[in-house]
Amino acid sequence: MPSYNPIESSDETTIFPYHDLTPPTTRDIYEARNIVQQYLPRTPLVRSESLSADLNADVYLKREDTLPTRSFKIRGFYNLVADLDQEFRQKGLITSSMGNHGQGMATAAREFDIPAVIVVPETLENPTKINSMKRLGATVIAHGRDVDEAREYAEQMAAAEG
Repeated sequence: MPSYNPIESSDETTIFPYHDLTPPTTRDIYEARNIVQQYLPRTPLVRSESLSADLNADVYLKREDTLPTRSFKIRGFYNLVADLDQEFRQKGLITSSMGNHGQGMATAAREFDIPAVIVVPETLENPTKINSMKRLGATVIAHGRDVDEAREYAEQMAAAEG
């Protein structure tokens, strides 16, 4: 499988002027936790007997698969959407995804009544993920041969539509 190496965006479609690229502070993390815990249940820590034995240590697994989308990615979207300016709530959200990322965005967008568009590769052969995103209220657009082409198309749409 070819590796993906991000490159500088010559047309500024990857990083928009309103993106704040400042690393999060400890306060930011606690504020995010306060937002997320309003919408999602705590996930359990479960001791892994086999890993603990293999590594001669107490190893615990954080069971994020118990969340509604079966992925931790939903946490970031609740945090993003809860603090989203009204201007962007009206315009909606757009992303590209192979599944879990899109399901997370669709779930948070539905909770806050924000339109969501998810661009998936035309070659995505997982109808369960696609149907899940649609069931969550997202508009799903198939475009491109792979996730990179889908991402580029989503970036173009975001730039064109603000």
